[in-house]
Amino acid sequence: MSRAAANFGVSLYSLGGSGGGGGGGTSYDRQLLNIPEAPGDTVEFRGWAAFGATLTQIRVYNAVTNTVGAFTLTITNNATGNTVLNAANFNMNTLVANTVTALTLTGTSSDLSFSTDDRWTVSLASDNAGLTASGIYVSLLFEAT
Repeated sequence: MSRAAANFGVSLYSLGGSGGGGGGGTSYDRQLLNIPEAPGDTVEFRGWAAFGATLTQIRVYNAVTNTVGAFTLTITNNATGNTVLNAANFNMNTLVANTVTALTLTGTSSDLSFSTDDRWTVSLASDNAGLTASGIYVSLLFEAT
């Protein structure tokens, strides 16, 4: 069984440019997800690209690191059906509490490429009812193409 995640923030912004209001900057879409704990269960959050973009960064954080059972993160490009990470999943038990950690992305560029409205899924799975992790955040940064 999976439960939908709640509490997220989105920020669209542009950097650089030539000034004078004429644009010329690079646009970014940052998805910041506050994922609820789900001991012995899976939590999924589904989102989509606001515009044609390349996923350029994933960062994760937890206030308290899990010490009981397996706790894994999977992020999938739904258009390709493949992971956007360099491995099938990431072991969240390896995080250092209160530390933002950048994850390594796949080397397959098509799995990092999103057209407007292409969907992605973030999934956190716990295999133990005694899950001790809390304060879990996942940040995805997309750069306009």
